[in-house]
Amino acid sequence: TYVDAVNEDAKEPYKQLFVEQRLSLEWLHPDLFGTADAIIIDPFKKMTVYDLKYGQGIAVDVEENKQQLYYALGAAHKFHFDFDEVEMVIAQPRADHKDGPIRRWTVSVDRLRQFKDDLLAAVKATEEPGAPLVAGEHCKFCPANAVCPALRDLTYDVAQADFADENDGKSIVLPEPRSIN
Repeated sequence: TYVDAVNEDAKEPYKQLFVEQRLSLEWLHPDLFGTADAIIIDPFKKMTVYDLKYGQGIAVDVEENKQQLYYALGAAHKFHFDFDEVEMVIAQPRADHKDGPIRRWTVSVDRLRQFKDDLLAAVKATEEPGAPLVAGEHCKFCPANAVCPALRDLTYDVAQADFADENDGKSIVLPEPRSIN
């Protein structure tokens, strides 16, 4: 499904196809990089950035997808912002999504530059002493989730609410996880 979509989009001879492109965003911060699964350049018109999601458990939306915007920003910089619009494509053939296995979203280069400002502000905020840890669904794939105090606290709060529901809505006090031997 993914390969067919990329090949169909790249079939005109004037389009340039790039596969597994490492993207550096070091021009914003030395630790920022990524890899786009595929990029198609339609000279002076449009750049299309593809992300293959092979998992079937979590269907991913393309609109306002920060990972896609991040890849698109890196690709736009790599290719000198030499196009009018940027199309982002998520190909997820194994997950059921209301919009199907291939999902597309197109933005202007100006929207991508706005995202750059938002990204840079967020990166700088993480470097502040005492930067807050914010737990949520985004923690699922974080390598620090086993030791994150914010995720631990969120998990504890959710468990208390779940146990209260099972106890006819009466709150109960759960022991601190570290106190259990």
